[in-house]
Amino acid sequence: MRVVLVSDFATLRVIAYRDGQPPQAFGPDEQLTVPDLLPDFAVPVRSLFP
Repeated sequence: MRVVLVSDFATLRVIAYRDGQPPQAFGPDEQLTVPDLLPDFAVPVRSLFP
């Protein structure tokens, strides 16, 4: 499965785009996870922005 992650510095969100699925937004108070590619990966979205 192809996943594209886009960081939106204006809203402090990360949006995950997957083939054939609606976009999934992760807000600044959420954990960014991509279980279909990186099962044990989790990072607070807020930590990705300066």
